[in-house]
Amino acid sequence: MPIIAENCFQLSVNGDQQGRPWTNVFNVQLLGGTPPDVVDAAALMADAFIETIHTRQSSVCRVLSVSYVDLRTLDGESGTYTLTTPSPGGSGNTPAPPQVALLAKWQASGGRAFRNGRSYICGIPEVQIDSGGLIEAEDLEAWDEQLGEFLTELDTAELGLVVLSGTDTSDVTVRTVTGHAVDARCATQRRRNRS
Repeated sequence: MPIIAENCFQLSVNGDQQGRPWTNVFNVQLLGGTPPDVVDAAALMADAFIETIHTRQSSVCRVLSVSYVDLRTLDGESGTYTLTTPSPGGSGNTPAPPQVALLAKWQASGGRAFRNGRSYICGIPEVQIDSGGLIEAEDLEAWDEQLGEFLTELDTAELGLVVLSGTDTSDVTVRTVTGHAVDARCATQRRRNRS
């Protein structure tokens, strides 16, 4: 069942890695007095993702489009903003297998009773991961910096990253993302299925 969330859009960054599709879903809240329409917001999300997080992904990990849904009404506009040309990641190194991902945790306001958000970001170059499955310290710091810049880019575009929670259309809580963390251990498909 669709939800209604005040002044919110759902923007899903879509891409592929060596032919395998991936998607990162983000919810944003409109912050400015003159908010962008949902299509413009999708273009802003594409720019923010490509200019920050995507610079650390392998070049075989491409961003293709951003799907969007206007969550302000039950029949909000939806569709896909497609990039003119696919955007390859910024690292020329060989990627880890597609089932290996960086776990980004989005810390949101609201206390312990609420679950924070998370994103699994594929396309991590193999050279950034040690033999024990941990991201190298200098790369962990660089990923953390890019996630912070991603939040800043969204804020500059007057789109605040939020975590939505609730049980039905009339009971949705919008919680602002106030911080982030990068898990030092790579997330694998097996590990994701357990969490």
